Amino acid sequence: MVVALLAAALEKAVEAQEAAQEEQVQEAEEEQAEVQAEEVQAGEEWADTVWDPAVSAFARIAGIVFLTAEAFRAHRRYAQSAERG
Repeated sequence: MVVALLAAALEKAVEAQEAAQEEQVQEAEEEQAEVQAEEVQAGEEWADTVWDPAVSAFARIAGIVFLTAEAFRAHRRYAQSAERG
């Protein structure tokens, strides 16, 4: 009888320990999910504050270079046609 009671108490203690461990795992997973969500948000904020203006500036510079090259070509064609006649 005492052995049966001890076995039952031990089984309940093991179940309680497993439940506590499962709860700790669940809490750790939730915390990890929150950290990952914060990292994603920080990455998006970085993209908004750094990446987008950098791409915009690059596009503007590329446009200026293209227009400068076109103006140079037009001037060269004009100069060649002026030499010819």
